[in-house]
Amino acid sequence: EVCLILFFWGFFICCQRYLQITNQSYLFDVDLIEGDRLVPERANEQLEYLNSLEENIKDSALVDILTSSLRRYALTKNIESAANSIEPAIETLSIKNENELYMLKYVSWAIPSIGFLGTVRGIGQAMSQAKEAIGGDITPMTSSLGVAFNSTFVALIVSVILMLFISFIQNLQDQQLVKIKEYVERYL
Repeated sequence: EVCLILFFWGFFICCQRYLQITNQSYLFDVDLIEGDRLVPERANEQLEYLNSLEENIKDSALVDILTSSLRRYALTKNIESAANSIEPAIETLSIKNENELYMLKYVSWAIPSIGFLGTVRGIGQAMSQAKEAIGGDITPMTSSLGVAFNSTFVALIVSVILMLFISFIQNLQDQQLVKIKEYVERYL
């Protein structure tokens, strides 16, 4: 039961993260920096425009990185300085993404361990019924052994499935980082 609860909790978090990433993917098709050429005088206008966007758009990773680059460009009036601020921002986002998955990775590791605890408990319960099995009634002992091995089986299956979802989310996050870098290089 604990393994299944942890699996559904992890699955819920994966779904939440998937929706968050996919709901913001349309931003890569929108030119948030309007105009053909960005000049230092327009950088503050662009910053105001980005700050006036809706909250869910403003909170996206793409807008965060654009905002920090534009702020650097407005201060230094040097496009190289703005470009140099992109790499650290993407690295920071990568670390943030990794930290968001840390607990899920731990849970996917812990599920089989919890399943093995169920196995040990079931085998212990089966061994306590050995006297009855020697007497000829093996039903209680085999029932306990069935629970023991089922707990390991269920734990391993849900752990593998959860790791698949986590890998899928991590791949989406990595693709998002690549798209952000391409977007900033293309538009900024």
